[in-house]
Amino acid sequence: MQTHLEDYVQCEEKYGITAKEYKDMKISSVYATLELLKRMNEPDEYYFIRKEEIDTRYPDYKYLITEYDNSTCYSGDFVPLGGGWVGMESGKDPREGYFEFVNGKLELVESPDRFETDRLLGEIKNYHEDTLDAHSQAEKASQNDFEALHILLMDNLYSWWD
Repeated sequence: MQTHLEDYVQCEEKYGITAKEYKDMKISSVYATLELLKRMNEPDEYYFIRKEEIDTRYPDYKYLITEYDNSTCYSGDFVPLGGGWVGMESGKDPREGYFEFVNGKLELVESPDRFETDRLLGEIKNYHEDTLDAHSQAEKASQNDFEALHILLMDNLYSWWD
């Protein structure tokens, strides 16, 4: 569809014989459709664009990744503090607080700075809320693009293939 529309707009710009206002309207609708198709070509980009903005506000966050024989698991969000990490595990019953590696395992231990640990845990909760909000915004943006594409196709499809 993109290739056809790109060819169509080139032909219309070069050889179109309709009135200028109508020709310009047809061409602008094709460009709007091409822009929507370009965004829809990478559906994860709706989320990643918002996630990148969130990550710039929380630059110190690290994921704990657990490697298994046949898979990899995201285990939570952590921020370095002293010799350990403040964070929240993911999963059904997550632990949160100050962690250090003890005998190769991430274990909850007493924080060297309880005030800073509590502050960072609050920030991590805000990060999670922002991330959930980014997911819902991405879904809305994607749905809006589908609706806009539907309208453009309903209004113009036959004229683009005449």
